[in-house]
Amino acid sequence: MSKHFTYWNSFASVVPLYLDLFPGAFQCCSVRLERLAYTGALMAIRRSSDNALKDFYPDLNGKLSMTSEDGLGTSLATWIGANNGLIYAFYDQTGNGNHWLQATIARQPKIVNLGSLLVDANGLAAPTLSGASLNRFQLAGFGGHAVVDTDMVISTTDSVFVTLVGGATHYSFAAQSGSSSTLTSQYYGSPTLFVNGTQPTQVTRNDIYLASIGNNKVLTHQGANTTGLGWSGSNPNFGGYGSGVEMAGSLQFNASFASNQSANRAARHAYLMSRYQ
Repeated sequence: MSKHFTYWNSFASVVPLYLDLFPGAFQCCSVRLERLAYTGALMAIRRSSDNALKDFYPDLNGKLSMTSEDGLGTSLATWIGANNGLIYAFYDQTGNGNHWLQATIARQPKIVNLGSLLVDANGLAAPTLSGASLNRFQLAGFGGHAVVDTDMVISTTDSVFVTLVGGATHYSFAAQSGSSSTLTSQYYGSPTLFVNGTQPTQVTRNDIYLASIGNNKVLTHQGANTTGLGWSGSNPNFGGYGSGVEMAGSLQFNASFASNQSANRAARHAYLMSRYQ
């Protein structure tokens, strides 16, 4: 449903962005513009008052804000009014069409609350999952890969956290406070996780939550998994894999590769820290 327009400013026109610096991702969604050649919208947002859907593009600073427009001159602030804004689509900027979607109204993450953009401590838009009602994104492009290497900018104050899930028996990364399970990855090999540049010790899901997620905003890097089994499962999603096992928190950036990216992990980390932390 994206209506294309040309984004330009003097800074973005000369400074390479994530997908320009680190090509080859099969999927990338962000509240910021992350590819200079990308001219599509960042999100499709649903207005709570009438369920109308509209695409919104990067503002003049290359990010989602209340001054972001629909490509026809209408700002998000004007269009949303005092209503809530829910995310129907978090668009893939790679050009591969692997958008993160949620068509079910009750499950859509929120981006605007009563006319105010949900933001982090730095004022950057923060798509928010409620931790209830199967609130989550449905993923595309993740099936069939023997390797998935992912960068995420996430935050949570929740005690239950599950991400990149393909179903109760297929997942590539999971963290849950209080869990004694050693199955941090099912049918996908053991992930290598970096948090703000440091590789924590992982034994159980609880170890991942306590040492890696905690109660603060974190930047996580999932190292490549080299098992021959492709990551699959029904209805892959971000945010949970069953009723009562849902994340409360936000996701501002995700990019995934189907090849080992360990050689540039430090550079990716430094870039994302400078842009999102």
